[in-house]
Amino acid sequence: MKKIVLLVLSLSLLFCWSCKKKEPALDSETEKALNSLSQELDQAFNNDELDFDLSKMNPNMVYALIFDLMMDSEKYEGKTFKLKGDFFTTTGPHGNPVYAVIIKDAQACCQQGIEFKYDFGGKIPETFRQVTVTGKYVITEIEEGIQYNYVEASLVEFQ
Repeated sequence: MKKIVLLVLSLSLLFCWSCKKKEPALDSETEKALNSLSQELDQAFNNDELDFDLSKMNPNMVYALIFDLMMDSEKYEGKTFKLKGDFFTTTGPHGNPVYAVIIKDAQACCQQGIEFKYDFGGKIPETFRQVTVTGKYVITEIEEGIQYNYVEASLVEFQ
């Protein structure tokens, strides 16, 4: 009986092993794209001063990271970001100015904004200019468990 069980088990393992699919080889264009993306990610995350340099990343990668930032913001708290996009300003609920970086995906059909705090000294720049914002990501609680997230900017550069 033991011999039959061992034989069946051995044949089952042999069958499973022989049916394993081989991974298809990547064509040269796909391999180049993956290598380029890998280098891009290395550059974006290997900066001593920054935790996330989104100004060097592909627009789709930036959009994905910003989406993750909005969905799981706690893991980014206190991290230093460099963001590049369109400057936007509006007036907040208490009459205070609100600034944001609007980041679009590669096809510019989808966009997300990240608010930032910065003292422009009363001279508010024009809306929709290209801007690069560097600063720490901050999470605060404003009332009854409502989170308020923004970047405390240490540097704002306009192109």
